[in-house]
Amino acid sequence: MSNLILLTGDDNLAIKNNAEKKAAAEKTKLENEFSFEVINGDDEKVPPQKILENLIITVNTPSFFTPSKTVWLKHFMSFKQLTGQSGTNKEFQDYFKSIMSSLDETAGDDSLTLIIDGPNLDKRTAFYKFCKKNGTVYEYNKLKTTDKTYQADLRNRIRDLCSKENVKITHDALEFLSEAVGSDTGRLSSEISKLSSYIYDKADTINIEHCHEICTKTIEMARWIFADSLAEKNIRKSFFSLKILIDILISEKTSYNPELTMFNSAVKKFQEILKTKKAAAELGFETKNYQYYSFKNKLENFSEKFPDNMLLKMHPFRAYMLHKQSTNFSNRELQLIFSTFINANKEFVSGNTNPRILLENLIFSVCTQKRK
Repeated sequence: MSNLILLTGDDNLAIKNNAEKKAAAEKTKLENEFSFEVINGDDEKVPPQKILENLIITVNTPSFFTPSKTVWLKHFMSFKQLTGQSGTNKEFQDYFKSIMSSLDETAGDDSLTLIIDGPNLDKRTAFYKFCKKNGTVYEYNKLKTTDKTYQADLRNRIRDLCSKENVKITHDALEFLSEAVGSDTGRLSSEISKLSSYIYDKADTINIEHCHEICTKTIEMARWIFADSLAEKNIRKSFFSLKILIDILISEKTSYNPELTMFNSAVKKFQEILKTKKAAAELGFETKNYQYYSFKNKLENFSEKFPDNMLLKMHPFRAYMLHKQSTNFSNRELQLIFSTFINANKEFVSGNTNPRILLENLIFSVCTQKRK
């Protein structure tokens, strides 16, 4: 039946958001609101079995007011109980057998539209296979960092969310959100929605300054700004990241010590810079005076000759920014910086020096290096 719609996957927020849109679209097709029935699948006060009983009764009850009706099982949270061999699992399986039987009886009858959404429906279950064969299935899954296309997929998701808010986003702001916020659809949607409201009537493009001003202050955000600002030799931004850190610690009133994770992010950043220098030398890039698009075009020209070059394996703008940052440091400077990292790590482990003082000393050591 073409009017059976299932939305599932492991990205709960994306499932909910898209289910709301599907339901709203189906509702506009009905003659009146009495033909649209909602069964709340996430009501914690109602046992899941009772929710399914209500669904079966509703599906089998004809519409008394109009020729057709739409039923929405909204945000059903117990699909996991469909798998397994326990008595509860088998009970759930029986409920869904009844649902499938009722839908089979209405095959070819367009008087009923059934929308079901909820996370974690196993593809191996009979109900998933039934929906796949007889209806339309939409899957919304979180991006996984192990996927080869993770970075590209994440950036496309951010662009899509910006497009839905009718705003554009600069390359560096996109890079910031992908690194500091990550692939969590809920957080990304929330941050982009805030940014869109923040720039309303001021601009049509989200930039990095907007992100620093309005995005929720998190350890991830502080860590990203800290490492990036060191690579840019930007003392002001480096200390701004420490202010974010202090604000977080005060607001959370926790004894958790995140300074070491910020230090490790800086080490990782400079390891990338070191590798970038080597990769750029292989391509013959010796200056930072490139505009982004000319840099991107040069990269594309080397794609066949140097397929294993690390700069060619990452997003062009990320490669551009890393190359630009790498040219801030001579080989001698990098040698001194890594010596500083080794000494700072010893101090972190010994506990003899306040961690925040160590980060402040690191800022001055890295950002005031004289090129030699």
